[in-house]
Amino acid sequence: MLEGACSRPEPRPASPTKGSKDSPVPALTPPSPTVATPATGNAGNTEAPNGESSNGPTPTPPFTPTGDAEIPIVENSGRTDDQAKTGEDGPSGGPRGIDGLNNGCYMNSVLQIIAALYADKVQGSPLKEIVQKINNSEGEAVKQADVQAFVDRLPEGEAKNMASSDNQEDTSEFINRLNGNYKFLETYDSSIQLFIKDSDGKTRSKTRLKEQNDMLLVGFSTNTDKLGEMIALPNNGELVESVFNYDKNEFRDVSNLPNFVLNNNDKLHPVNGSLQAPNHVRQTVITNLPNTLCVCLNRFNGEQQKTTTKVTRTEEITIDSEGKGVKYTLSGFTVHGGEGIKGGHHVAYVKKGNTWYYTSDTTVKTVNDAIEASQDAYLLFYTKG
Repeated sequence: MLEGACSRPEPRPASPTKGSKDSPVPALTPPSPTVATPATGNAGNTEAPNGESSNGPTPTPPFTPTGDAEIPIVENSGRTDDQAKTGEDGPSGGPRGIDGLNNGCYMNSVLQIIAALYADKVQGSPLKEIVQKINNSEGEAVKQADVQAFVDRLPEGEAKNMASSDNQEDTSEFINRLNGNYKFLETYDSSIQLFIKDSDGKTRSKTRLKEQNDMLLVGFSTNTDKLGEMIALPNNGELVESVFNYDKNEFRDVSNLPNFVLNNNDKLHPVNGSLQAPNHVRQTVITNLPNTLCVCLNRFNGEQQKTTTKVTRTEEITIDSEGKGVKYTLSGFTVHGGEGIKGGHHVAYVKKGNTWYYTSDTTVKTVNDAIEASQDAYLLFYTKG
């Protein structure tokens, strides 16, 4: 292993910070998109339905196991000797560990997620080859030389630049850059729907910003820590007290108004004589949901400070789409241990059959309490049904 690499055998040191010793990691400044709508960077602060800015509830310490380790892991109990087998071979039937590059734990975590959930989406590529090695349940840990060969064969561009930098990087940015090359993440459609009250008293709407997306960004809220409710907040709607010019030709009559619009209809002010709407209701609409959904929690703000607030009810979520509730079950997630995006350590949890596996570089373990660890997740991956 290269000196300072994230990959390391058990036991892990008390501090998971693995920043580069020689070169400082440049600060990342991702954009700040609307909460619960997708983007390629990290989400910005949420805006509560009442219009007040919210940075989330008072942060609580992340899930920490017993002992000195700070990386989120729940020790397994009741394992057989075969299930307890760890290190370079890993538990029988589980993924292989990865002896990664210097500060490459973020890459290892992303590769474990892709191997578990998107193996059939990465045909005929260097990514497919390393995924096959990870999924070789009877093989040894993926060698550092194999990881280097994968990086060397990446197409020129942002993913290769990140993977070749020797710096600690962000898992959400890396999976987005890698997806730019291989298009394995499944997409869904989202749009912003506006509702106004016309001068005749009728409520009309128009759709704008219709997009196809591959990642659902979710911000924290002071109103709830339940993931499904956090996702639903912008879908429920919000009353926006701002004026915009009204063009009747852009709006249509609505036969069935959403509940939020009905409940706030008396607060909407009619379009005035200057053809301006004094206020309006804004709602995010999600359609064409995929079989596998990627959710990114806004744990890092523009200054790269980390939000350690726990989320609950992560095992199953229901997302409203076209008036129907679509159910999803958690199948994998990543966790960042440490204070800032420029350091710390990334691990991944993946589910194969009914078994959860904790993966941290070359270490692979079966765990019973992955759902508890998912309260500190950064990226979460759900399968429909």
